[in-house]
Amino acid sequence: MTHNQSKFVPKQASDITLAWLETCLQRHRPALKAKLIDFSTRPTPKQGMTSTVHILELTFAEQTLAKQNTHPNPSHLIAKFSSNHPQAQEALAANRGFQREFNFYKNYSDQSGLSIPFCYWAHYDPVTNQAGLLLEYIEDTRVTSVYDGHSQDIQAVLDQLAPFHARWWNQSAKLAVLCQGQESFIVDPILAKLDLALTNIRQRYRAEIGETLIALLEQWITKAHRLIAYEQQKPQTLCHGDLHRDQILFPCKDDGAIRIIDWQMASRDSGAYDLAYLLMTGLRPEQRESCEQSMVENYHAQLVANGVTDYPLETLWGSYRISIARIAIYFLSALAAPDIAPILAWWESDEKRKGISFWEATYQGLSQAIDQHGVLDYLEQID
Repeated sequence: MTHNQSKFVPKQASDITLAWLETCLQRHRPALKAKLIDFSTRPTPKQGMTSTVHILELTFAEQTLAKQNTHPNPSHLIAKFSSNHPQAQEALAANRGFQREFNFYKNYSDQSGLSIPFCYWAHYDPVTNQAGLLLEYIEDTRVTSVYDGHSQDIQAVLDQLAPFHARWWNQSAKLAVLCQGQESFIVDPILAKLDLALTNIRQRYRAEIGETLIALLEQWITKAHRLIAYEQQKPQTLCHGDLHRDQILFPCKDDGAIRIIDWQMASRDSGAYDLAYLLMTGLRPEQRESCEQSMVENYHAQLVANGVTDYPLETLWGSYRISIARIAIYFLSALAAPDIAPILAWWESDEKRKGISFWEATYQGLSQAIDQHGVLDYLEQID
């Protein structure tokens, strides 16, 4: 995938022209002979908080295959543009999310080792922080929910995740264009919120959050930089950084591939962070208790089978514990907001979450995992 150098750059789906679209297609499919004569756009049913996503339906003059092309003309594409919402722009500018996703698609998607939607065009403007992607549309897929999803789905993702991590294991030179997952511009804004989050929890949310997460916050505030420095000494790899079920397209057919989408948090980081994020957000507590150990051990075995050396299982478990703490801290930092009504409204807006407690789903499972893995004691031993 190459970065589009055309002077014309659409900033939203309504800016897309027929000529621009055909140019993007021809650049990556030179054998495409059927002429694109029309297209239409419609927003996807579920929009993210930081981007607008549209489905493009394409119409060609003739629906025939080019002589050297074994694939039919694409009937649909995905157009993804950065949101113009000021808060979304501010958040993604702070953590460089648009830049990170652009860098991933520009430099790594074609050789990542994972099944990822093909990228026809990518753009990022560092001055305006505006970004856009034109992506392959994947048909016959399903997105699962943690509330009714199966643990086998998560194991299927792990079967791809371990070889992917092994492929990029300690490849610091090749991954130099990506930021480190715990760099100061990512970590410091979160740390700046923790004192206020802790005060709000003590005064308003103590019963919902519980003593374990309060103790974690107190510990993290006092020694965050030491914990981060300790973890940065461990092996690094290419990480998704936000690997939950909404980012995973499961095939509806048995012979289909699992696709991983939304790479705004891509970074160089501990593979254990992707592993922990997937298990903490993708499994219900009872599923995690029954499957977690075997999943972590299987992930490690697949790393070794794919060439990773000098990485004992014990080291993985240590990074896994720290990763659970990092995830919890990230979620807890949201409680620094003076009013969490918008967060609760967002939670209730999803029909799948109707009747499910925000507090229980977001925090109680993490609290249980911290207790079960002795995370507080483990962090205390790190100097």
